[in-house]
Amino acid sequence: MRECAFYLVSTPLHLFLSSAIALQHSDKKNILIFIDQAEVEDNFYLQQINLWESSPFEEVHIFPGRIKGLLKKRSSRQKTFKQLAQLIAEFKPTDIHIGNDRRIEFQYCMHRSQQYGGAKGHYIDEGTYTYIGREQSQSFQDAIVDNWVKKLVYGMWWKNPITIGGSDWISSIYVAFPKLIHPLLKQKEVVAIDPEWLESPSLNEFSKQLLSAKGMNSDTVSAVDVLIALPHESIIAQNQMYKSSILNLIIQLKEKNKNVAVKYHPRDSQVDALNLQEAGCQLIPSQVNFEALLLIFPKNRTIIGDFSSVLLNARWLRPDLKVIAALENKASISKLFSSLYSSLEIDMVNVEDIHTLKNL
Repeated sequence: MRECAFYLVSTPLHLFLSSAIALQHSDKKNILIFIDQAEVEDNFYLQQINLWESSPFEEVHIFPGRIKGLLKKRSSRQKTFKQLAQLIAEFKPTDIHIGNDRRIEFQYCMHRSQQYGGAKGHYIDEGTYTYIGREQSQSFQDAIVDNWVKKLVYGMWWKNPITIGGSDWISSIYVAFPKLIHPLLKQKEVVAIDPEWLESPSLNEFSKQLLSAKGMNSDTVSAVDVLIALPHESIIAQNQMYKSSILNLIIQLKEKNKNVAVKYHPRDSQVDALNLQEAGCQLIPSQVNFEALLLIFPKNRTIIGDFSSVLLNARWLRPDLKVIAALENKASISKLFSSLYSSLEIDMVNVEDIHTLKNL
């Protein structure tokens, strides 16, 4: 009987990273489990995984989350626990992967697996917390109050992580930048995520499939020199210099015959609030998956964005790209984040100075 590995996923980033890792372990029976999903019946990523011909996952399951109301949430969680227990009993996984070991579904699976010899827990790079830690995990509220409430409600099997990825359930961590991880994670077995894992033909196929499903031609993306990922419209509205600065940059890039694409925030109310298409920019539909864009983006090109997970994801998934953070006020960024961005070679510049950037 083949060994079985579970991959518990709640975000697109971890779907891609889990897929990359699973492709390296094709000898195992890999099972993908979507958790904490707002949409279950008509889930876009579930549909796309089922259409992915070279998917490394032999089975896919999905569970709801983000349910409002204490009683409804409790009832849903109990149902989820029951179904997860059935999956654990059926497949007896030897490995369980997660992007956040505070997830109750992950800890429950690890607990139930003890009946069958116990699975190894694996943390997959979440991003920020991997490198700067999560101080809140050691606060009185989390370490004492929340910890004991969860133990009383769910069972003594609940373990409060000292930081994300640091719980006793975790044996190894898959990380993009091993030398930069938080000291509390260095006691774990560290596995470097090889960029080549993300360049596999299978993941490339999946990325193109996702773009096509949103009406985007992958060849169009391949022709882009500079991709600008804009923050939410509310942030732009707070800075009168934002539009003029972005426009000045685009004009300069177009004068150098650069192909510029812009992706607005997916929750914006307007399609092209800054009229950037008139300035010669290619508009990428805001609902297009950013991770899919990154994986087929040409080598050694440029990503410009605000201070957000977008830039960190760009650096995790594509270390070859030039990544620039356009900030409202560079001086206001905390020393921890500033140090992390510098270590990851993410350039930081104030928005009003963005037009001064060279060699894009």
